[in-house]
Amino acid sequence: MLVVVAVLRAIQGKSEDLADAFKILVPEVHKEPGNISYTVNRSLDDPLKYLVYEKYDDKQSLTAHITSEHFRQFSEVIESVVDGNPELSLYEEIA
Repeated sequence: MLVVVAVLRAIQGKSEDLADAFKILVPEVHKEPGNISYTVNRSLDDPLKYLVYEKYDDKQSLTAHITSEHFRQFSEVIESVVDGNPELSLYEEIA
């Protein structure tokens, strides 16, 4: 099982726009074959900071997610609301 952790920071004044984009994306991701979990969390200490926790059956499922039309549309939207590039980390679940 693969786990992806992504940390994003919204541009000042764009945090709600980012949250709205995630609210559109998440239900579509949950429909993807091989997606086990996809949750979006906003920091209590910094409302511009988001943590996305994703779980997939395998690398093929992750690749399908990244190349999906809904993720492509999401990526276009967030270009104007995210400060810099997301920090991405890939893990293997072991227990």
